[in-house]
Amino acid sequence: MANSTNNVRRTSNSSAKNSKGNVNNKRVSDSRNSSNTKNRNGNNTGNRNGNRNGSSTGKKTVNRLRKQKQQKIKKFLLVAEIVLILAIATGGIIYFQKNKDNAIEVTVDKEDKAVAGVKVDGIDISNMSKEDAKTALLAKHTWKFVITYQGNTYEVENLFEKEIDSVLYDAYAPNAKPEYTISISNPENAATTIAKKASDMWSQPAVDAAITGYNTETGEFELSESQPGYVVDVEQLTADIVKELEAGNYVATIEAKGESTAPVFEKDDYKILGTYSTTTTSNENRNTNVRIACDTICGTILQPQEQFSYNTILGRRTAEKGYKEAAAYANGEVVQELGGGICQVSSTIYNATIFANLQIDKRTGHTYEPSYVTPGEDAAVSYSNPDFVFTNNTGATLGIKTTFKNRTIVATIFGISTLEDGVKRYMRSEKISDVAPPEDRVVEDPMLMPGQTQVVSGPKNGSKWATYIILEKDGEIISEEYLHTTTYRGKPGEIHVNMTGVVDPSVIAAQLAAQQAAEAAAAQQAAEQAAQQTTEQQAPAEQPPTE
Repeated sequence: MANSTNNVRRTSNSSAKNSKGNVNNKRVSDSRNSSNTKNRNGNNTGNRNGNRNGSSTGKKTVNRLRKQKQQKIKKFLLVAEIVLILAIATGGIIYFQKNKDNAIEVTVDKEDKAVAGVKVDGIDISNMSKEDAKTALLAKHTWKFVITYQGNTYEVENLFEKEIDSVLYDAYAPNAKPEYTISISNPENAATTIAKKASDMWSQPAVDAAITGYNTETGEFELSESQPGYVVDVEQLTADIVKELEAGNYVATIEAKGESTAPVFEKDDYKILGTYSTTTTSNENRNTNVRIACDTICGTILQPQEQFSYNTILGRRTAEKGYKEAAAYANGEVVQELGGGICQVSSTIYNATIFANLQIDKRTGHTYEPSYVTPGEDAAVSYSNPDFVFTNNTGATLGIKTTFKNRTIVATIFGISTLEDGVKRYMRSEKISDVAPPEDRVVEDPMLMPGQTQVVSGPKNGSKWATYIILEKDGEIISEEYLHTTTYRGKPGEIHVNMTGVVDPSVIAAQLAAQQAAEAAAAQQAAEQAAQQTTEQQAPAEQPPTE
């Protein structure tokens, strides 16, 4: 092809030289015609340009012919592949048609034909396929085993089908025995499985009454109705099934026995387990925080073994939630903090949980003695630690109600009591020792005169308290158990002094004014006394009465 191209180029450049091959002649002719056409149209730009254009046209012609040849080759190969595939498929179909009968015969001879003379339950299966033998055996062993219970029906699957499959597997082996017998193997296990399945379908546990909600309008917890349950007597049903199977009674109906079960908790079992109240101060911000905490907690329902976490329920105390700044303890110091005062709510709930005999998981005393509950019986909280946590260990649902009205917090626990009837549970705390206060805090005060000292507050001892759980019945203590010891810090005294000699000018002015006022008051008092004496001297003497 390269030679032909060169010939085209030579022919185009010479415009009349002989070419090699018809193809080259055609290409030269095409080139010449193209050149002539251009000359006729007035586009001839000279021999050099004409030769260049003729050479380019020759290249395009060669490429077009090359592509046409490649496409013809591809079409030929595609047709050949199709013909080959059809030939293979046709040959396969012919082979299958010719050999399918032989293949079936081979399969029957090798896999689905028993050794001559083999019998299963008296049926000669040597001339039967496995499927025919299975059909004949199922027809001989009729199966309709039914379990009923309170109008419900359970048709037990045919246990013989699996047994027949197992026996036929051996009977169709080359080394098969002359005779086989089919029976229900291990009827005890089969009966246990059937009875358990029936129990799973029909037994229903009793449903206890439970707390389902809290009515904010009535202030009462809402309760669901209890429902009785029923349970199938699995042991008796198993024995009845075994009896029928061992007797060969495979067409049988067995009525399962059972009994109703009562719920553990009824609606009437729910009652108030513990209630406790405390009184707050008149601080508005503090009372706002207390109200928010009570509203958030009120109506909380705990499932059996569920934990109550004070910090989890309230979350972080923020201004967005409405909390205000009020006095609180932080690292042993009194600070203004959002949510200050809500420890009184946790302490009130803590006392109610003690009365309710609940499991206390986490409780921490305050830094200093509380004023709203007995020391040793408080529960300090701060986000996120310390926390107040307890668990609902009653076995039933539990409700927590907290209200705040007229500066009084009331915490109530509602649920099922775990205490014996008539038994009361409460805390008793006693002070076991004082705790010495820290050293007095001395504060430099320029409002005092040089060398002057002023005691602002005296020191206060801390204390250590032991707390006990008391159980009481009919007015008598039946047990007393140690609970915990709580230690509260003492408070240092505060003394103001002026050791630097620097005095605030306002203090000097105030002292001067006070001195002048005192002198004026003394002068006025002296004048009043002098006037009083003059009046007394001028008055006549009182005469004694006469008889």
